[in-house]
Amino acid sequence: MHTRTTTRSGAGLVALFLAGSMALSGCSTPGTGAEAAPTQAPAVGATADGLRVLLRDISFDYNDVQSNDELADLSDAVFSGTIVGVSDGPQFGKAGDGLEEMRSVVVEVRATEVVKGSVKAGKSAHVVIYAPVDVNAARWSAALPSGTKVIVYATVSAESPRGTNGLDTINPAKGRPKGATLYVPAVQGFVVELSDGTLYWPLTEVARDDELAEAMPGGDALGNLLPGEE
Repeated sequence: MHTRTTTRSGAGLVALFLAGSMALSGCSTPGTGAEAAPTQAPAVGATADGLRVLLRDISFDYNDVQSNDELADLSDAVFSGTIVGVSDGPQFGKAGDGLEEMRSVVVEVRATEVVKGSVKAGKSAHVVIYAPVDVNAARWSAALPSGTKVIVYATVSAESPRGTNGLDTINPAKGRPKGATLYVPAVQGFVVELSDGTLYWPLTEVARDDELAEAMPGGDALGNLLPGEE
């Protein structure tokens, strides 16, 4: 099974850095005048609907990859693991630039298998994901409960000084321990094993009936559709 409703174009895998401490692998914009998403009840396990509502009104521009090996080559870190928890992350933008309400959550992942990068098996990695203004860590925790299995392909976020590129970062270290590396997932690089065993990429809305291992380098389960799958 494979589905996708996200918008894409050839703007590049990592197209926008926000304030140096958060780099979205693509472009996203806060919704304006959109109806607030309903509050999510705590789930037994992750579901596509529960995750989809947290990323409403966000579109990403990215280039398709032809294999997980290609995505791994573009990443600083590739690892599988389980969700430990979710914290509210940095806020971005400055007054008057239209980005002041741009927020994030930081997902803590306990690594189980590391293919690439400095993440250590058995240790935590902190992954930042953009969140609309009314979507906080509590709602992400309900939709992505502790123990959920994930795979992450990510780059290391640049820790630039406040004000770099004309943007400010409010509480740039929020959501992770002091000195901890902040990882930014590729658009096709955040894979969730849902409660029914389906693999789901919340940033591209692709779902596949494959084993989680197939989303690792060398596997055939991709987070974007290939020619003929449209």
